[in-house]
Amino acid sequence: MFLVFSSLFDPHVTPGVEHLRKAGADVKVLTCHDLARPGWRLSLAEEPTLVVEGKRVPARRIRGVLTRLAWVTHHELPFLRAEDREYGAAEMQAFLLALLDRLSCPVLNRATPGSLNGPGWSPERWTRCAAELGLAVQPIVRRTYAGGAVLARPAAPSRRILQVVGKRVLGDAPQAFHDAARALADAAGCALLRVAFAARTPSPEFVGADPFVDLSDAEVATAVLEALQGKGRRS
Repeated sequence: MFLVFSSLFDPHVTPGVEHLRKAGADVKVLTCHDLARPGWRLSLAEEPTLVVEGKRVPARRIRGVLTRLAWVTHHELPFLRAEDREYGAAEMQAFLLALLDRLSCPVLNRATPGSLNGPGWSPERWTRCAAELGLAVQPIVRRTYAGGAVLARPAAPSRRILQVVGKRVLGDAPQAFHDAARALADAAGCALLRVAFAARTPSPEFVGADPFVDLSDAEVATAVLEALQGKGRRS
């Protein structure tokens, strides 16, 4: 059994799971609504117990986990009273972080203290990482005002998107762009990474990155399944 921890608002999960099931995978989708069901267990003395479709499932039966949720926010908990949602979100975030860390099966991406599906870096941190790898980058400017700050980085007129999935880099681009995307994923410790470059440059110019590969793309979904099965998986 494979699990997908999903946001309520992710439009790519349903078509992506359909691709995975057509490939013969037993895939179940879990949201925060499932986390609120009784029966979950997590302790240092025994293996975790999860609740899938209302049934208790020992962690050893889980073959792989795809996490499509970076943070649990109050928006994911419409079934709770409004005054309880912030607290509930914080509790679920902490529980999921601990649970994902305990699982011995492939987990894409591995949770970190800053995010449930990867490093959770800011645009500035991603840009710094790209620059440290020797890539050209676009400057980021934050303009301050009385109420805070706003990101004022101009968007590229068009972008070239590459998607790192395990050992594979998917996307139509010269090899230098593939190498740059892979190097960035390696540096960030991500098995899954969507990387954007400026489209009309002869060499890679980094624009942005995030862990949300396009699961609705059949080729990407197939590569994700291979990674969950341990074929070419990054640790």
